[in-house]
Amino acid sequence: VLSCSASARRFESRAAASWSHKGGVPGAHVLSSKEAPSLPLVPRRTGTTLDIMASLRGGEVGAASISTMSLFTETIAPTLGTFFSNGMYLSGVPAIIEARENGKLGQLNPIPFAMSLANCVAWLGYGFVTKNPFVFYANGLGVLLGLYSTMTGVRLADPDKRKLVETIVMSSGTLLIAAGYVSSLVLTDAKSRQLLFGYLANGFLMIYYASPLSTLSQVLRERSSASLYWPLSALVCLNSLLWVTYGAAVGDPFIFVPNGFGLTLGIIQILMCVIFPRVDTKAR
Repeated sequence: VLSCSASARRFESRAAASWSHKGGVPGAHVLSSKEAPSLPLVPRRTGTTLDIMASLRGGEVGAASISTMSLFTETIAPTLGTFFSNGMYLSGVPAIIEARENGKLGQLNPIPFAMSLANCVAWLGYGFVTKNPFVFYANGLGVLLGLYSTMTGVRLADPDKRKLVETIVMSSGTLLIAAGYVSSLVLTDAKSRQLLFGYLANGFLMIYYASPLSTLSQVLRERSSASLYWPLSALVCLNSLLWVTYGAAVGDPFIFVPNGFGLTLGIIQILMCVIFPRVDTKAR
């Protein structure tokens, strides 16, 4: 009898609880702490952060290392590269200001000014079509300073160099306008636009690298590194290495291939400074 009475009480208790959940009087039955675990109302979610951390165990260190590496190669490296690139552009401003104040270029060659302008405009276009903010930030200031330097060169250069600078600006401007027309009105997919401006920007950059190559031939001919400035060469190496790292991380050959070439040239320039000491050829 006692057993039947206890069973009846348990049945009534569970019935009241069920009735209260179906719209009966709230609080008609309150589950005790002993009964609550046996009546789960909300299923447990799987795949939470705690579950993932618990399941990783031995692999969590490797995942953290990969995340840290991605942060450096895809964010920190191009950010530093942007600062170094703009720093290299700004390094020539004092000489330009001095030339404008003196009314003559002196030892400044205006040809690289025009090539730098065309190169930065082409890379700015590449940043537009790829929607890459790092490429944009690394070349936007270069376009403005390239314009400033080129206008200075046109104003102060001798007639022959002035004509050459004007030819470079007009021809490169025509090519860039044509590329913009084809990209916006002819090509229909993003990949084709990337290829167009990628090859264009790399072409201008390789022409821009012709200046260091001519300087290296002068060093070999005179057996003196007086025409080289090793801190600038070291900065070029570091800047190129950062962009090579970023380009390889995001899988963009248009970024890591030309900067790999620039890194090689920078290393060669530093080696030339070590092999051939600075000697004033005019004093010999």
